[in-house]
Amino acid sequence: MSGPKTSYYSPIAEMKRARQYAKDLEIKTKAAYSQKENKRKEVMSLVAELDNIIKRAKFILMQSYKNINSLQSALTLQKKAADFANSTVNSTVGSGLGVLTGEVSKLSDFERQLSRQVGVLSKQLSTAESEYKSELNDTISKGFTLSFDNIVFDNRATSAAKKDLYISKINDTLSEISSFKLTAELMEKLEVLKKKAAEIKSVDFLESFYSLSVLPLFKKCKRYNTLYEEYGEEYERLIEEYKIIAEQLGEKTKNIPLSERAVDDLTAEISRLEAVLIADEEKAYISKCVDEVMLEMGYSLIGSREVTKRSGKHFTNELYLFDEGTAVNVTKADNGQITMELGGLDGSDRLPDDSEIRKLADEMTAFCNDYKKIEQKLSEKGIVTNHISLLPPDEQYAQIINTNDYEMNSDVENFSAEEKGKQNISTNGVLRYGEV
Repeated sequence: MSGPKTSYYSPIAEMKRARQYAKDLEIKTKAAYSQKENKRKEVMSLVAELDNIIKRAKFILMQSYKNINSLQSALTLQKKAADFANSTVNSTVGSGLGVLTGEVSKLSDFERQLSRQVGVLSKQLSTAESEYKSELNDTISKGFTLSFDNIVFDNRATSAAKKDLYISKINDTLSEISSFKLTAELMEKLEVLKKKAAEIKSVDFLESFYSLSVLPLFKKCKRYNTLYEEYGEEYERLIEEYKIIAEQLGEKTKNIPLSERAVDDLTAEISRLEAVLIADEEKAYISKCVDEVMLEMGYSLIGSREVTKRSGKHFTNELYLFDEGTAVNVTKADNGQITMELGGLDGSDRLPDDSEIRKLADEMTAFCNDYKKIEQKLSEKGIVTNHISLLPPDEQYAQIINTNDYEMNSDVENFSAEEKGKQNISTNGVLRYGEV
């Protein structure tokens, strides 16, 4: 083998900080856009839900002249929320973090107001509907009740009052739950309870249904809502950042539900993934700079290969033509280590003969001079070199590279110790850097 030149490369501190800041800004901006879209859809869903309640409230007003105090304020809020949500449709990642976070904040405020309004108006509507039905039943009963049926009527009236009481309690509780921020699972349970409540006819069953089904769900939903009020906004922001970073790395996200620890767990997971992402992008940038410098120096890329060893270690080999029949083999490892070594080219696995060894040793000396220039050019691109091993030219490092082990993109001559014309000219006729 030629005298290997092995080093770790890294961006200078200022460039590293700038790249980290840019990556952090990119992730936060994409997360804010995703959060904005989620909030916009949630606001429009609440606007539609409020619209349905308002229509029912208007019907009750027309039939019974009952006063529903919050109807006008609900109408005003509904319009303002819908108008603002619609105004955010055209904002994109390109709108910038400041604009997007401002929209998220205002949409979150509308979401809270709408949820409260849905709860308040639902409760008032439930009371108005119960009173209207009760008055309607009283009117019908009075028209058909005879004096000698008074005792029976009183019993029925007591039963009806009890039924109305539990229906009112159930509706009020379910209305309050509707105003909470809930998980999809809790929302599904709420909808199931609403359907069951509408089907119940027995007064006794209403009482047990309220105690055994409605109240337990109310407590669960209230606990979650309290948790959301304290951690929800931060949790939603972090969960979007987490999804974006994981997607960029091709990793599956862990299930981290909202809890008292969720914010800390997400922050730790984001920090871990962000470090991996930045390291991967740094390696990609350094690899790109090495390729650019080799081309600037007059080398041409003639072949490459991907190698994965049994241990799982992965690296990339790139062959850059040095002279007729010789090339520099650039090995890029996953850990950021890069090795450059010179060898002769051939279409078979073989060892160099004595005359080839001597010629390869001379070529190594020429490459050593180039290597200094390569490092200088990398430095100009903001890449710092940390040498691991810079072995000098020596015949013991002479090697023949089998081109059949590579995906070649250019025809090359096999290496020979015989002179074949002008040296140090690449196959495309470009002089290497510093040559005349």
